[in-house]
Amino acid sequence: MNSVDKIKKGIKESWIMFFRMIIFFLIILAFAFYLFDLKESIYVKEYKSTTWYEVEATYSHSSKHQEQDSEGNYVDSYDWFYNYVGKDGKTYTYIDKNNSVDGTEGYTITIYVDEKDPSHSLEIRSMDKSTNDWAKKLTAIIILGPYLVSFIVGIIILYVRLAIAKSKEGVI
Repeated sequence: MNSVDKIKKGIKESWIMFFRMIIFFLIILAFAFYLFDLKESIYVKEYKSTTWYEVEATYSHSSKHQEQDSEGNYVDSYDWFYNYVGKDGKTYTYIDKNNSVDGTEGYTITIYVDEKDPSHSLEIRSMDKSTNDWAKKLTAIIILGPYLVSFIVGIIILYVRLAIAKSKEGVI
């Protein structure tokens, strides 16, 4: 087997490896996208399970506490307390937990209140599909990008080697 045949065999093996790796990465991406959708589906299920109405909630105060991060360090964390008035005219509290900064006086958010239980409320952040889609695209780029770049560089090198080998053997 001459050098040209060896390089052609290397190119063929590279393409086979490329398709195997693409299948592997697609499985990883499918799992990652499943996790994105699973997290969102929990909130969507809760949201769809009852009738909600929209109200403005106004920041009233915060509570500072310490949380331990993944490295074992303690960091300050704030729970923000918001007041809102239900359809029944009573004032209720919504708590937004584990924020990294202290709240701002007079800040308002839109929350959704359960028709049957005005003390049950939630803030819907993940319903914005553009954020979830952006996260999926970024995940795909992070997972596939380096692999595709290295594959393309490898294929270019193999084709250059093939051209050099052909020119040395006088095939070109």
